[in-house]
Amino acid sequence: MPARIKRIAWNDSYDNKGAFRFFFWVKNKWIGINIDDRLPMHGDSGNPALAQRSTLGAWWMPLMEKAYAKLDGTYARLSCGGSMEALRTLTGMPGMRMSPKNGRDSDHTYKILKKLSDRNYPMTTACCNNDKNLKGLVMNHAYTLLNVLELSTGEKLAHVRNPWATGEWEGDWSDSSSKWTAALKNEAGYVNSNDGKFFMSF
Repeated sequence: MPARIKRIAWNDSYDNKGAFRFFFWVKNKWIGINIDDRLPMHGDSGNPALAQRSTLGAWWMPLMEKAYAKLDGTYARLSCGGSMEALRTLTGMPGMRMSPKNGRDSDHTYKILKKLSDRNYPMTTACCNNDKNLKGLVMNHAYTLLNVLELSTGEKLAHVRNPWATGEWEGDWSDSSSKWTAALKNEAGYVNSNDGKFFMSF
């Protein structure tokens, strides 16, 4: 279980009685939500209908989602929410929104995001309203911004993760991009894997 999730999960392993408790920051205090391990499923597939267990078999994500749905009253109310609000509920910390316009202030934005990523702050980025040139991205979807970095060539990249753990950017600096050299892959910490993580030009 990731360290950040351990802060809000009462259980640190799977409870054989199916009882779990998660804590969320609501109206300036931590609220405990109790749930059981019964999850909505896709027919006979054996897979949860909404959040999936991880590729390593971890179940904390669909259980946390169930607790968050209980906090909000229903799964339906989790649809199309704001990631800044979600991060505040999960961390208890204030957030901020940055909206650079059409590439303006790009250097200033990069410097701010680099400081935040170096401090391991959780960050998200939204994608693509009415954009027809998505190249593998999902319209109206929130991604995790893992890092921003500058290569020795001067190229600034964003390292991004799709929370679905699948579906990646297919343009420049993607896994199949010819822009990568062995040296640049080493600089960026690049791993060629269908894990939902990808690089793209900042």
